[in-house]
Parts: sequence; structure tokens; C-alpha cells
Amino acid sequence: MKLKATSLLRTDYSIEITLPAKESILQYGWADKANLEVDILYKPVICNLESGDAFCIIGEGSKRILAVLQITVGKKHPVKTNGLKKIVAAFPPVVQDSITEKILLFVNPKHGQLCSLQPWHTQQDKVMTMAPGFEQFVCRHTKVS
Repeated sequence: MKLKATSLLRTDYSIEITLPAKESILQYGWADKANLEVDILYKPVICNLESGDAFCIIGEGSKRILAVLQITVGKKHPVKTNGLKKIVAAFPPVVQDSITEKILLFVNPKHGQLCSLQPWHTQQDKVMTMAPGFEQFVCRHTKVS
């Protein structure tokens, strides 16, 4: 599935990403023993994973994008950075080193109201002033193909 997403940071900047066709359900405790692969859409069985509902690394060669998908209907959705760290750490170091871009993609209804940068929260629930290496995007269910 191809999705079009608009940056919440950069004005008039959007991207298209194609999610992998191959999917894998991650069981409880996946983060402690994971050795995840590229081009697989991972969906943790636990539905309240910090920071995202699904994730994948897409692309090959010199450009690899880590995409974390967060489905929300809200106008506001603070981001827990601890979950993002767990997701990155679940990939082997060689794969982590190959990531050239990290995006957090809020999937919002077609007429959703999420339209501004969301706050980054630490594990201690403090708001960070700097983003943890991820850029936020929003997708309004705009299916390209």
C-alpha cells in the first residue's frame, strides 16, 4: 500500500511511502529477543505499544527509512520516545546503522484534525525540547495506489 504523508515540521513538504506487503505479528516480549528484518511490516500483538501501532524499515541500498505508524483519531497525540528507542533497538546494529531517515507517521481520518507537531515525552513523562531523530508526518487516509 502506498501512502502520501505531509510533514508536520516542514511547510509544503510531503512524501510517499510504500508499506511492505509482507507482515509479521510480534508476540509479547518481542523487544527483548527481536532480530528484525527490513521490508516487513511489524504489528505487535499488544495494542498499546508505546509510540506506534506498526513499524517497518523500507528501502534498499543507500536509502532506508524507518517508518513508525501511529493510528489516531485525536487532534493531539503525545509521543513516548521510549517506545521509539525500543523499536530501533529491535533491529540488528548493521540495520540500525543503515537507516537514513526516521519518520513517525500519524494515520488520521480523512477529515482528521491532527495538524501540528506533537510533543515528545520521555519515560519520566517530561516534554523534550528536541525531537529524538524522528520527523513527524500525518497521513489523512490518502491512498495513492
